[in-house]
Amino acid sequence: ALALPPLVDGAGYAFTLDPAEASKRFPDIAVVVSKANGVKCARCWNYCADVGASAEHPMLCSRCIGAIH
Repeated sequence: ALALPPLVDGAGYAFTLDPAEASKRFPDIAVVVSKANGVKCARCWNYCADVGASAEHPMLCSRCIGAIH
């Protein structure tokens, strides 16, 4: 089986592709779903490794901390 790297943009967010369109464009590729690394941010609900790094905002990721400041 061919292993491809995850389809993730520079900010760490996965690109979306309609399943019907994906099956037409990539008929021989299977999708594997795995648990995300990190902790769920209370604001954006993304799983990030840096949640809890801020004492001021322990339940937020760095992206959300930047957005609220």
